[in-house]
Amino acid sequence: MLIDSIVIIILMFFASQILEFFNVESTKVRVLIFVFMYEPILVSCNRTIGQKIMKIRVRNYSKIVNSGDEVNINFFFSILRYITKLLLGWISLITIHYDNHSRAMHYYISKSVMTIE
Repeated sequence: MLIDSIVIIILMFFASQILEFFNVESTKVRVLIFVFMYEPILVSCNRTIGQKIMKIRVRNYSKIVNSGDEVNINFFFSILRYITKLLLGWISLITIHYDNHSRAMHYYISKSVMTIE
């Protein structure tokens, strides 16, 4: 998360500079949309830059359990996971100790699991 936060800050800076250069109004709204869509879009397509560096991925839990296929979660579940993670914060992490696969609450809700390469 720390790596992705740094990436988001850098991208926000460049996005605001580009929007300002083109005299686009409501720059703050556009940058906020970018910040909130960074993780859901990248997780549903592949993974975030921070996840790539740390060699981890968010995968569809039922596909791994039922067939062993490592498939990304879809965009809907990616948004659901991100919103739950934002709302619950560290409280979500408490559930890690009560699950055989060490899944936090936001992984339960989004039917996903974190895998290591």
